[in-house]
Amino acid sequence: MEEKDWEVALGYLEPIITKKKKNYQAKWLAAICHSERYRFDKSYALFQEALPYAEEDPSFWIPYAKAYLFGGRVEDAERTLRRINQNQLEDYVKPEYFRVFNNIQNAKELLPNPKEIIVKNLGPNVNTNGNEYSQIVTSNQRGIFFTARREGMGEVADDGEYYEMVMTADMNEIDNWNKDKPLAGYAAEGTFDAPIQLLNNDSTLITFREDDLFMSQLGTDGVWGQREELPINTGKWEPHAFVYNNGNSIIYASDFGNNDENSDLYIVHKADDGKWSKPYAVEELNTLQNEDAPYVAGDGTLYFASRGHSSMGGYDIFSSRLDTATGKFSEAENLGAPINLPTDDTFFTLYGKNAYFSSSRPGGYGEVDIYRVIMFNNSQIQGKILECDNTTPVGNATISVVGQEDKYSAVTSEYGVYSMDMPIESDFTLRVERDGQVLYEK
Repeated sequence: MEEKDWEVALGYLEPIITKKKKNYQAKWLAAICHSERYRFDKSYALFQEALPYAEEDPSFWIPYAKAYLFGGRVEDAERTLRRINQNQLEDYVKPEYFRVFNNIQNAKELLPNPKEIIVKNLGPNVNTNGNEYSQIVTSNQRGIFFTARREGMGEVADDGEYYEMVMTADMNEIDNWNKDKPLAGYAAEGTFDAPIQLLNNDSTLITFREDDLFMSQLGTDGVWGQREELPINTGKWEPHAFVYNNGNSIIYASDFGNNDENSDLYIVHKADDGKWSKPYAVEELNTLQNEDAPYVAGDGTLYFASRGHSSMGGYDIFSSRLDTATGKFSEAENLGAPINLPTDDTFFTLYGKNAYFSSSRPGGYGEVDIYRVIMFNNSQIQGKILECDNTTPVGNATISVVGQEDKYSAVTSEYGVYSMDMPIESDFTLRVERDGQVLYEK
């Protein structure tokens, strides 16, 4: 469990539970494992069965509250955490207690004020009951690369889950995703593989492979060439990077600068002679928790994932901007709901008014799914209402959207012209009325 090999730990715990029904500590530990694998209902049931163990270990309630929080049950999480007498806690568990406490407070502040945007699951042709994450989208936004850990794909890793495999999918003519397939040349054979970034009009691909980062070029034959190491690799863990500034800068995550296996953000720049600078830590954004998945948008905004700052639980996605005068990044700003929930939300990428990210939120197809964000929730529509002869305008008619909490309506001009805001990605009834008579409804 210290190594976060939750499935392996369960392999030891479940036989104990089967043999000894009153081994409440084993049930408590198994509940923790299931919650870390996002199987919350099973986790809650085991925590309930393990309640007698709370009398032996007052820290019992911390992971229980954390499970409720990650499952989106914030009030239950707060109620559970209140059962703890801080004076009874050992010093080594107090930091975790305060971390969960702060996560709950952040969730209570951020969740009631969601942004007016649309978050949509990519659907069953991409997401399954396994894990899909670390997605990158092609320049035309009609293709996607991502990594998957699914039952029956490849081999089982030491952590008890299947190794990662790089997958790809394309959109069809009605903007739905076709069934995914392994990316040629990147099928996992006992390795961890994940796509990180597409560059140069989708001809250059950066990937993660076994703790390091690599770059490969797409050949004229459509085959990806040999992987070449990025200059930022060390003997430790480099999970993610983003190349920007016309290829002259790299911001990346690595744990080489500490001994606690927590990744921080670092930046390197290429000098005129082609040599890379020494990495410097982005101290104003790094915390004692993990920072990962940096992404620099076209306007220079940095997006990244962190378990620190004002996180609501697991990873939250934050934004920051570099002040060129001081050389410092601004204070990390939580993107808030509905992008961030008290779950693991990470791998944010932005393409104009569309964004993509990975999340373990409840209600998906599996443990971690990929989601699309439309950075608005309504659109202005302009049109003209005509009689059935397709010529005569219908003036002074009220056109309205029915079945929405918010009111959307407009009145046509003498030429039948109207302009109104309308909801997107939702069902509604459109009604046209004049002089108390319904002229059209569908």
